[in-house]
Amino acid sequence: MAAAEPKVTDRRLTIVELLDWMVADGLVEAGAAEQVKKERRYYRGSQHPLEVIADQKLKGAKAPGKVLSLEALTEWLAKRVGMVFLRFGSDHHGVTLVGGLKEASTGSELHHLAFEVATLDEVFRARKHLRELGAEITFEGRRRAGVQIAVEFKDPDGHWLEIYWGLDQVGADGQVRPASEWRWLHTLEEAVAHAPPGQVPALADPSLLEPKR
Repeated sequence: MAAAEPKVTDRRLTIVELLDWMVADGLVEAGAAEQVKKERRYYRGSQHPLEVIADQKLKGAKAPGKVLSLEALTEWLAKRVGMVFLRFGSDHHGVTLVGGLKEASTGSELHHLAFEVATLDEVFRARKHLRELGAEITFEGRRRAGVQIAVEFKDPDGHWLEIYWGLDQVGADGQVRPASEWRWLHTLEEAVAHAPPGQVPALADPSLLEPKR
């Protein structure tokens, strides 16, 4: 029997929920999923649970012998939760809609607002300024679709904000970067060092780069 679909609320998904969905969708065998659940060390740290699962190099049930990569899992999850990117102009996306709400909207589902800056240096300076102010930085580096380099944080009222540079541009032909070229990285320095094809993340002031911790 397929695993029951967990209820999705406005919070971070867990490893257990994602593994249950993967079993229900036939992506992975139930036994392999249960084995990952037993490893409690995977439940700690700041890694997204999808990254943790990808690190286990699970074999796909639909394609035996083929490892489920982070890119493949990301595409699967985006479809699973009904994620849709809305574009205006040439930006890869201006609004992202995520489905999965199980009850009537309360009007409080806005995740975050993003603000583009003209140079990569400004993103690095924003991070430095936020740290000096003691702000809660919730993410820095590069996410997936759009491949922008960003720092995300919460303002004093708890609103989630993003300052970014380098969002993919989409031409009149509507062609977008394939998921195989996405680079999911967790520091600004890593995002600069491991750029996707076509993006040139050069700093005017290299001293803004922090030494590896």
